[in-house]
Amino acid sequence: MQFIKNGPDIPNELLQAHEEGRVVFFCGAGISIPAGLPDFGTFVEKIYELNGEIKSESEVKAFGAEQLDTTLDQFERRITGGRQKLREVIPKILTPTPGKRGATKTHQALLQLSLSPDGHLRLVTTNYDRLFHLAAQKIKMPFKEHGAPSLPIPKTSRWDGLVFLHGVLPKNVTQNSDLNSLVMTSGDFGVAYLTEGWAARFVIELFRNWVVVFVGYSINDPVMRYMMDALAADRRQGERTPQAWVFADCSPGKEAEEKSKWEAKGVRPILYPWGTEGDKHVGLHKSLQAWAAAYTSGIEGKENLVLQLCLAHPQKSTPQDDFVGRMLWALSDPSGLPAKRFAESKPAPPLDWFFDVFTQNSFSSRDLPIFGITSPKEEYSAVQFSLLNRPAPYEFAAWMNLTGSSFTKWDKVFEHLANWLTFYLNDPRLILWFSAQEGCSCPRLKNLFISALKRYSAFSKKQAEDFKKEYPFSIPTPRMEKLWWALLTGRMRNRTEEFYYENRLKIKEMGSIARVDLRRRLSPIIILRKIPLIGDSSDISECLDCELALQDEEVIEQIKKALLDITKENLLSLISELELVLKDALDLILEINGHIRWPDISFLDLPSIEEHPQNQGFQNWVRLIELLRDCWLKLLDIDVLRANQRALDWFEQSQITFKRLALFAGSKNKEIPPEIWVAWLLANDAFCLWALETQRETCRLLVLQGSHLNLRTQRQLESEILQGPPRGMYSQSLKPARWKEIKEHEIWLRLIKLKLSGLTLSKKAASCFEKISESHPEWTTYQMEREEFTRWLSFPGDPGFKEFLALEVPPANLNDLIKWLRRNKNVQRLFFRSKWIEVCRSSYEVCMQALISLARQNEWPEGAWQAALQTWSQKETAEKSWKDLAPLVISKEVIIPDALLPSFTSWLEFNSRIPVIPEKEILDCCRILLETLQNSKTDSLSEKYYESKDAITSAIIKPAGNLASSIINQINKRKFNDKERIPPEYREFLDLFCNRKFSLFAPARVIVASNTISLFRIDQEWTKKKLLPFFDWKNPREASFVWQGFLWSPRLYIPLLHPIKEQLFDTAKHTEELGRFREQYATLLTYLALSPSEEFTREELMVAFRELKKEDLETASQALLQAFQSTDAKKEIYWRSRVRPFIQKIWPKSKDLVSPRISENFAQVALASGNGFPEALSIVQPWISSIEEISVVINMLRESTLCEQFPEEALSMLDSIISERPNQHGFLDIVDLTECLDQISVHLPNIREDKRFKKLDKFLRRRSV
Repeated sequence: MQFIKNGPDIPNELLQAHEEGRVVFFCGAGISIPAGLPDFGTFVEKIYELNGEIKSESEVKAFGAEQLDTTLDQFERRITGGRQKLREVIPKILTPTPGKRGATKTHQALLQLSLSPDGHLRLVTTNYDRLFHLAAQKIKMPFKEHGAPSLPIPKTSRWDGLVFLHGVLPKNVTQNSDLNSLVMTSGDFGVAYLTEGWAARFVIELFRNWVVVFVGYSINDPVMRYMMDALAADRRQGERTPQAWVFADCSPGKEAEEKSKWEAKGVRPILYPWGTEGDKHVGLHKSLQAWAAAYTSGIEGKENLVLQLCLAHPQKSTPQDDFVGRMLWALSDPSGLPAKRFAESKPAPPLDWFFDVFTQNSFSSRDLPIFGITSPKEEYSAVQFSLLNRPAPYEFAAWMNLTGSSFTKWDKVFEHLANWLTFYLNDPRLILWFSAQEGCSCPRLKNLFISALKRYSAFSKKQAEDFKKEYPFSIPTPRMEKLWWALLTGRMRNRTEEFYYENRLKIKEMGSIARVDLRRRLSPIIILRKIPLIGDSSDISECLDCELALQDEEVIEQIKKALLDITKENLLSLISELELVLKDALDLILEINGHIRWPDISFLDLPSIEEHPQNQGFQNWVRLIELLRDCWLKLLDIDVLRANQRALDWFEQSQITFKRLALFAGSKNKEIPPEIWVAWLLANDAFCLWALETQRETCRLLVLQGSHLNLRTQRQLESEILQGPPRGMYSQSLKPARWKEIKEHEIWLRLIKLKLSGLTLSKKAASCFEKISESHPEWTTYQMEREEFTRWLSFPGDPGFKEFLALEVPPANLNDLIKWLRRNKNVQRLFFRSKWIEVCRSSYEVCMQALISLARQNEWPEGAWQAALQTWSQKETAEKSWKDLAPLVISKEVIIPDALLPSFTSWLEFNSRIPVIPEKEILDCCRILLETLQNSKTDSLSEKYYESKDAITSAIIKPAGNLASSIINQINKRKFNDKERIPPEYREFLDLFCNRKFSLFAPARVIVASNTISLFRIDQEWTKKKLLPFFDWKNPREASFVWQGFLWSPRLYIPLLHPIKEQLFDTAKHTEELGRFREQYATLLTYLALSPSEEFTREELMVAFRELKKEDLETASQALLQAFQSTDAKKEIYWRSRVRPFIQKIWPKSKDLVSPRISENFAQVALASGNGFPEALSIVQPWISSIEEISVVINMLRESTLCEQFPEEALSMLDSIISERPNQHGFLDIVDLTECLDQISVHLPNIREDKRFKKLDKFLRRRSV
C-alpha cells in the first residue's frame, strides 16, 4: 500500500504483521534529519570539527571505507583526553534546530505506530538524541525508557517502552561521565556485541520474536553491519526468524541493484525514490506520518480493510497485491468482528468469495495457531483446510464446517459468514453447492436459513423492494423458496443415505415403527441439475432442473420379495403407506416445478401403468407406481371387493397418476361395472378420455373392457367420442386444418380401440370411423400398441428399432460415428441429449477422432462440437482434450467456423487456467482464434453488444471476452511482480484489445478493465497509455462499459485513481449508465473522500458529490455509516479526522437531496459517535427527518447509554425521526421506545411537559393500541 504519491509501497504482509502487533521499528539517525540533526557520517565530521582536529591518514582511510565506528575508535585513542574529550561535544551536536517545522513529526508517527493493540509501546532506536521525548510530549504519550546496558527481554509479556540500544543523552548533562554509556566507537560496539554481549543478546531475541523494520539506516551503516552479523550467526545455529525489513532510498533505475544488495544481507528492502524538497528522504517521512494517521484513526484496521475489499470480486494480482490473502487474514480474526463487518456490508459482498476463496484449502498446518490450535495433533502436520471447513480449537471436536452434523461447533467467524449466505438464497449457485454436498444437515445453518426464509416471506411488497436494493439475491422467487424448503427438510441430496440396519424393514410385520421406517426409506428426494437459462426469464431458478429419485432402491426389492407370501392385513397397510408416499412425491415435484407444462409428470417417466417395454426405467422414482400396481394386483387375487374399493378411492384423488392407476384397475377387473369406468372417462369434461396423460390407460381400458358396455353406456361414451376433444386442451395457435386433423385422429383412435375390444359400434359411430379411415389410410395400429403412446422410444424387438438407433444412439465404431455425425449434423437437439454427451465422456478418443476427421474435411456438425467442447471443458477431460485439439488449431490445419468461435474460445479460457498447460501453446491458440475472429463476419454483431444492460455478463460469453480472459489468466499464472512490465508476448494481445478501431473487441476491453489494478501495478506505462483513455466519458458508450468492468471488482488504489481523477469525478454525472454497478461507484467515491490525500482535494470531491443523484447519495450515506462503524474503538478520532470534515466540507447541502434512507443512515452515524453524540447530532441534524423504518435507530439508541448521557439530544433525535402519524412507520418494538422515553424522563424530570415528549408519548400510546 502506498500512503502517499510516489512513496514507498508497504507490503501487505508487513501491514498485516503490524496490525497484529508483531512489528518493532528499529530507528536510526535518518529519522532525526528533519530536526536538523546529522546522519552518522556528518556526526563524525562534527566531532572532529568541534574538537579542532582533522583525521589522521588511517582515520581518513577508515572514514572513506564508511567504517565510522573504527574512525571514532582511532580518534578516541589518539587525542588528548581520549574518551572524555571525544564525548563532551555530543550534546551540542545533537541539539535540534529551534522551531524547525515538522522536526518531530516522524518521531510522533513512529511512537503511534509502535503502540500495540494491547497498549504497550515497543520501539528501538540507536540514536542518542532526545527527540522521541519531545515528540511524546507533543502527542501526550509518555513512555517507559530503557537505556543501555539495562535492557528488557524483548518478548511480548516482558516489554513495554522505548529501548535506547546504544544509550541516550541524559536530560541534563552535569558531567562527562554521563556520556560514557553511549555506544559509538568500534571498541564500544565490541563490548556491547562481543565481550559482554548484552546488545547482541537483545538483538538476537528481538529478531527471533518480532518482525523488525529498520528506519533511517544506510546499507553501510555500522549499526546495520553489527545487526546483520548477529542475525546471520543466529540463523547459522538453525534459528528461524521472521523476515526483517528496511526502508531504503533508491535513485531512479537502480531499484534491482539496490534490492539485491539489501537481500544479500538477509533484509528485504522497501524502496522509495529520492525526494525533491531539499530532503531526499521526504517520501519516507511523509509515508510514515500518513501510515500513523491511518493507523490511529482505525482506517487500517481489519474491519476497515474488509469493508474496502468486500466490494471486489476475488481476483489474482501481483504478489505485492495479494488482497485475497489480506481478506482471509482479516476474516480469520478470532473476535469475529471483521467477519461481522463482511457479513453486514451493503451491498452484500459477491458470492464468488464463498466459492473461490472461503471453501478453498488456502490454509495449512502453519496457520493452525491463527484459529486457536496451539498444540496441533500429529495428524494435522500436513493438513490443508479452508476458512469454512477447518479443525476446531478443542481436542476431539469435529471439524467446523457448513454441512456437518449436530456435533459441529461454530466460532464467531463461522457464525457471521453463515449469516452472510442468507443474503444469497436466490442465487442458484448456492443451493446447487449444498445439494452437491450432503444437503444441509448442520442444525445451526438449517435454522439460519429457515429463519431467513420466514423473514423474507413476511416482507411487505415495499419492504421486499427496499431490501433487494441492498441485497439483490436475497429474497428467493417462489420456486427457489420451495427448493430451499426441500433442501432444508431433507428432500434434496446428492448422495445415497446410508442405512445401517439392512434387515430392519419388517414388511410382514407392519407395525407403526415399520410403517414410519418404510415411509422414510421410500420417500423420493430431489436431484438438482443446472441447465442453460433460455430467453430473458426474470426467474433465475429456471436454470435449475429438478428430478425425483429414490434414495433407497433396495427397499423396493425387499417389498417385491415379501409380496410372495404377505398377509392381507399387511398388504393393505403396505398399500396405504405406498399411497401416502406416492402422493407426497407427486405433490413435491408439482409444488417445486409448478404447472410448467404438465401438472403430472408420471406419464413422461412411466408411459404405461401396465408393464411394457416403453417403461425404460430412466427415472427410478416411478418404481413406486409400479410397486403400488403390483400390490394392487396381489390384493385383487386375495380380495376383489377391497381391490375395487381401492380403485374407486384412487380415481377420487386429485393427482392424475392415481386416476391412471384407477383406469388401469378398471381394465384389469371385470367387477368394476362399465357405468363406473365410463363415468370416470366422462368426468370433468371428459378429461381422462382425451388427456395425453391418461391416453395409454384409456386405450387399454377401451380395448380390454369395451365389449362389456351395455347399450346405454355405449351410446353415452360414443356420443362423447364423436364430439371430439375440447378445443381448449390444445394450443390456440393451431391452424384450422391442423386442428381438424388432430381432432379426427383422436376420434379415430378411441373408436378403433372400441372395435378391437369386440364391441359393435353404432351406425353413427361406425360411419364416422369409416369416413375418417378413408381420409387417412396411413393411420393404423402397430405392434405393441405404439399408437396408444404419446411418444415412442424404440427398443430391441420393435420394428422401428434400427431407425431409432440410427438416429438417437451414437455408434461406438469410428467410421460409423463419422457417418452418423454427417447424417445428423443439422439435428441440433440430438447433441445436447445425454447419449451424445455421455459418449463424449465414455468414448472420448472415438468422439475426438471423429470430429477432427470431419473438421479436416471442413465438415463441422455444430451441435456436436458445441456439446463436446462444453463436456470437455471440465477437469476430468480438459487437459486431455487440449493435447488433441490445440495442435489442430495452432497448425491452422482447419478453419473454425464463426458459429463455433464462442464454444472454442470458452474451451480455451477454461484450459488457460490449468497450470500444466504450456504458456506458449495457450498464446499460440489465442493468436489463431483471434485472427479467426477478426476475419469472421460477426463484426456487425458488436453493435448489439453495446445494447446490453450488463457489460460484464455480456463480455464473459463473447469470443473476444473469452480471449481476453485467457490472456489475463496467463498473466496471473506468471505471478509478475510490481513494476515488472508486461512482456511483448502479452502486450501484443492487450494492444489489440485496446485498439479503438475494433468495436469487435469491446467485450475484451471490459474484461481487461476488470483487471486494471493488477495491470497497472505490473506496467503503469502501458496501462496509462493504452487502457486508461477508455475511461474518458468523451466516448460515453465505451466509457460506460469500461467503468462497469472496473467497478465489477473495485478497490481503493490511489496510484491508479490519480491518473484518471478527472474521469473518476466525471463518472458522477453518468451513474445511471453504470447499471447495477452504480452502487459500487458511490461506495468507492465515499471511501475515497474518507481517505484524504494530496492527490484528491476536498473541493474536487465536493464537486463530484454534488453531481450524484439521490439514489447514489443513499448508497454513499450507507457507505459512510459502514466505514464509521468499522473503526470500532477509534471512533472518536475517526469522527474528528474523517467523518466530520466529510459531512461539513464535501456532502451536498441541498434540501432536494434528503430522503428517509439518508436520514436513517445519518441518524445512525450520530449514534455511532459515542461521546461525540451532541456535536454529531448538531452536524447531521439538517438531514434527519421522518424515517419509515425506525426500529433499527431506536433499538441502537436504547442499547447505548445516550438517553442517560445526553437526554436532551436523544429527545431531539426521536422528535425528528418520528412522525405524528403512527401508521407512517414500519415495524417498531414498543418496548425500545418506551425504555428510551423512560430514561430521558428520569434524567430530565420536567421533560414530560415538553411538546416533543408529549408528541412521542401520544405516538407510543396510539401505536400500542
